[in-house]
Amino acid sequence: MANMSHNKLIVIKKDDEKSQSEFNQFISDNLRDNEEAQKTDLTFEGLIPMPEELKITSPAQDENEKKQAEINLEKYGAKDWYDWACKNWGTKFDAITNGVKKTDSMITIDFDSAWAPPELWLDKIAATYLNLEFEFYCSEEQGSFDGKGIVKNGEWDWKINRPASWLETELNK
Repeated sequence: MANMSHNKLIVIKKDDEKSQSEFNQFISDNLRDNEEAQKTDLTFEGLIPMPEELKITSPAQDENEKKQAEINLEKYGAKDWYDWACKNWGTKFDAITNGVKKTDSMITIDFDSAWAPPELWLDKIAATYLNLEFEFYCSEEQGSFDGKGIVKNGEWDWKINRPASWLETELNK
């Protein structure tokens, strides 16, 4: 199993019509009702969908998959789901949602991602929803990093600690 980055994304709606529209669009693009689990899930695929052809075994196991991997590389710049996810989301799996809380003006999403925060997906949401404010917090479970980011003018301003600040505190006790 991959080391997990525990993440919290806070989406904040400003008090204007454009922000309300983007807030609703963010929900539509990125949150899915999971009726089976009776919860709401975050998905990176809503904003950056993975092409179906890429959903083959990684690495390719048979001749058909090897041929498809070659076609995929030429067409998408990635051989398979793994390659594509790392290049487009910044992590190998879609979000593993732990909880979503919604109010009229804010959404708080607690989720995990493999190895690292989904920085490429985060860059995309910052550039797509220019009238929303975002705060992001992360911590790798073994203490390799933690940090936070806020969006300023469509770009993230990051403060990342390596090793994690909580690990430094534990080591200095």
